[in-house]
Amino acid sequence: MKLVNRDTHCFQELSPLTFLERSAKVYSSGVAVVHSGGEVSYQELLHRCRCLSSGLKEMGVGDGDRVALILHNGLAAIESHFAVPSAGGIIVSLNPKIDSQAISKQLTFCDAKILIISEEFVHSFGSLFSALIEKGVQIIVVGLAKKGTDEQLIDYEALLAKQVGDTHLDAFIVNEMSSIAINFTSGTTGEPKGVEYSHRAAYLHAIGQVLMMNLTRDSCYFWTLPMFHVNGWGHMWACIATGACQFLLDESELNNIEHTFKRMVNSNATHIAGAPRLVKSIADHAADKNELKGLTILTGGAAPTPSLIEQMLDLEFNLVHQYGLSETCGPLLFCEEGKQWNKLTKEKLVAKKLRQGVPAIHAGNGVRVVDEHMKDIPSDGSSIGEIVIRGNTVAKGYYKNKVATDTAFVDGWFHTGDMAVVHDDSYIEIKDRLKDLIYVETDYGWENISSIEIENTISSHEDVNDVAVVGVKLGEGGECLVAFLELKSAGESIATELDEFCREKLPDFKVPKYYFNMTLPKTATGKVRKNLLVDEARKRILNEDS
Repeated sequence: MKLVNRDTHCFQELSPLTFLERSAKVYSSGVAVVHSGGEVSYQELLHRCRCLSSGLKEMGVGDGDRVALILHNGLAAIESHFAVPSAGGIIVSLNPKIDSQAISKQLTFCDAKILIISEEFVHSFGSLFSALIEKGVQIIVVGLAKKGTDEQLIDYEALLAKQVGDTHLDAFIVNEMSSIAINFTSGTTGEPKGVEYSHRAAYLHAIGQVLMMNLTRDSCYFWTLPMFHVNGWGHMWACIATGACQFLLDESELNNIEHTFKRMVNSNATHIAGAPRLVKSIADHAADKNELKGLTILTGGAAPTPSLIEQMLDLEFNLVHQYGLSETCGPLLFCEEGKQWNKLTKEKLVAKKLRQGVPAIHAGNGVRVVDEHMKDIPSDGSSIGEIVIRGNTVAKGYYKNKVATDTAFVDGWFHTGDMAVVHDDSYIEIKDRLKDLIYVETDYGWENISSIEIENTISSHEDVNDVAVVGVKLGEGGECLVAFLELKSAGESIATELDEFCREKLPDFKVPKYYFNMTLPKTATGKVRKNLLVDEARKRILNEDS
């Protein structure tokens, strides 16, 4: 069979840029974005994106050039996700919450040609600019307060105002496999890696998100997820595809959870996304289930606790538990509700919803759980294997890192390092990271322990707000279990009480030996940094035993 000729009536390069070109026609006067500056219609958004694209091309951006973003959640971040790839560039959206040294390292590594940055961060990372300018990096500032004070800084709005904006966003897309974005990831440990994926992957992933969240033209997507994180899980593109409205809060407003919740109610928000910790803080401000009843919440990055799922059920929120990675453009599996689940007891329903679920439609059949010989494990809910993935929304590889690429992408499969079981209904449940499985000695030999199972047990205690369990090797033999706790109210240690609580629910070899109270260190996406906890555990155990 011959391959389809790309220069034909029956083939068009896939790119999420086409979403906005279509929606600006279909929903022309409809509200695309609400932000502190007012409302932006779909037609206005298209014009602004086209102008930014033209401006970037005038500044020399061409095929494959990296354009870095250090931006708050805002209109410019949405516009950049259409304009940068339209100019042929690759989006490199950086986490503004990391330190200037890490930012500098990532900017240097990706060889950024242009930097688009929020005015506030010009001050935060001011020491970087002289070095960047010396290297020829051009800097565009969003919200530049003092116009003309520094000729080396380009005002974002002035750049747009100089353009005509009459060139289609997809005019220069010649290959759907061209890279659209590079996202730096390090998980919870290790050096950052630049995950690189294509226009095709972004397009298909966005369609998958529309289906996963049931987005429509009547949806109001309220931004709580950081847009820098895997391109906002593709939700900027997904919302535009359906004609939904995106609601933005200023960063200062987002830091006030009570205010954020009120704005969600007033805006008639229908969809939000974020890590379980953020979801819980929002849910805690719901006075009753009549406020935002039916709100769809997509959560992941870290697993929700049983108590959080119960809270969602009580509030009649639609919690969608998902699993994905930067290497899959974000959400790939989700806990799709079964037809008979509404007949289950609350306890059984919570157990079902704790699972990561089944492959989303855009994932197809490209998800397996395998043993060390790449054989599929039994669907018995107890045999543990590694999740491996292939498909249209999997990353091309790691930017300028052949070693990491060859290690993670083997024989046509991306090896996630996440260990899981498969239940008899085909639902996947993650048990731990491969590197985080804890090996303990028992009277009869060795056991591989999932920290998640112990964490779920401890988090069901009424006094525990959050918990992380790590294994610490102190001498000969296996590892000792250590639980770090965030309690709902400050007070004395409840170690003795928790020890008894765990022994009632877990076998002895799964009961932690030590319990310490502390605020858990987490990444911007809510993942606990267990590498730091292992070091902290060693220090505390040595102090306690000395």
